[in-house]
Amino acid sequence: MANLSGFTEMENPGALAGATGAKEQSERDVQQDYTMRREWANTLRMVIENCDPADAALIMSDALERMRPGAPVPPLLNALDEARTWAEWATPFERKAFCLASFNALSPKEQAGFLAHVSGRAAA
Repeated sequence: MANLSGFTEMENPGALAGATGAKEQSERDVQQDYTMRREWANTLRMVIENCDPADAALIMSDALERMRPGAPVPPLLNALDEARTWAEWATPFERKAFCLASFNALSPKEQAGFLAHVSGRAAA
């Protein structure tokens, strides 16, 4: 019986088996990646806990600074799309800082409109 590729099932008997093996390999890779990430995270936590607090704070501050994407770039096409993209990359601290600074820069009328908008969304 011919399949869509023009080969008969007997001409390519390992095709389905290979696809199944690839899926199993992919799931195994995901599990190994998760296990490795968990081990590294636990190691990092143990090192931080056993490090001098002043040294740990300095090292962690430096590491977090290096991970930051930096300030949002000026919008090229759509400011909201650019802001969404930046927010996906930003650290939680950055998102909170820019959100609060932006809110505080709004006029009282704009602040009221913003609060009405987010309150309405939360209720939906």
